[in-house]
Amino acid sequence: VVEYLSCFVSGPCSPAHLRGMGTGDKTGQILYDNHYGWFERLGKGVYGLTASGKDGLAEFAPLAERLRARLSVREDGADAV
Repeated sequence: VVEYLSCFVSGPCSPAHLRGMGTGDKTGQILYDNHYGWFERLGKGVYGLTASGKDGLAEFAPLAERLRARLSVREDGADAV
């Protein structure tokens, strides 16, 4: 789930955008289920972070940055390191 948090560094995202970054087929369901209370639905197909999600992002910042870098590489079409 930290992988998802790392994608929200630059703001709200859609499940389609996150899947394009390589988060997987269960992305929409994970955001919808929101077991940790980290995500909030901002509109149709758009999710952002709750205050708890921002805290989680801060708590797991080093890991989130590494994952975000890997996802960014995938988004550019290159293989993840």
